[in-house]
Parts: sequence; structure tokens; C-alpha cells
Amino acid sequence: MKKGHVAVARVSMFRCWSCNKAFQVGELFCLDCGVIQPPAQVDHFTRLCVPKAFEVGTKRLDAEYFNLQMQLHPDRFTNKNAEEQKYAMQQSMAANEAYATLKNPLTRAEYILSLEGFEVNK
Repeated sequence: MKKGHVAVARVSMFRCWSCNKAFQVGELFCLDCGVIQPPAQVDHFTRLCVPKAFEVGTKRLDAEYFNLQMQLHPDRFTNKNAEEQKYAMQQSMAANEAYATLKNPLTRAEYILSLEGFEVNK
């Protein structure tokens, strides 16, 4: 998978908030103007580019998370405009939430069940 891309099962086209060029949902940055995009509405597995399964290798999970954070951490956007800073914060928070959920086997299992429509511990 190429750098700066989140895998998405269905391909949908969106427009860049900055230059209005079309791009596929899941792209972290506009391929035309290079600005960060708002987080896509994808599940945690898709966001971190790991298979949707209970058995997720922690090395791969860690590597995907740290790769995302190297690209998205808000500190990398301190010299950008307010919109880019906002989207960097949102992207980073989405990656943090996905990682926190998937790194723990119990919360990962609960999340998988919730994706299938089952409520656990609610």
C-alpha cells in the first residue's frame, strides 16, 4: 500500500477542501495540492491498514500506527493554516482511537462484534 493512503473497500470520490480536485476517500493528502484531508469514515482496521481479524500481529499494528503518526502528528503542521492544523489533529486522534482499540485483544474483540451489530458491555 502506498504511503499516505488508507485502504477502503468501496471507492468513493470526494473533493479536496483546498483545491477542489477529486480524490478517493481514504487519501490522507490531496494528490494534487498535497494538503491534509479530513479523516475518512472508515473502521479502525481500515484506518490502520490491518486485516479485520481478531489475530492482528502487534508488530504490524505498531508499524502501521507509527507510520500514520509520522505523517499526521499535529506537530508537523504547526506552520500550516488553521484548517490543516484542525485536520491533522482530527486525523491523529482517529489514528490514536483506532490503535488504542485494536492493540488490546479484549477491546479488539468487542470492536469486531460491534462492527457486526452486537453490543457488548453496554
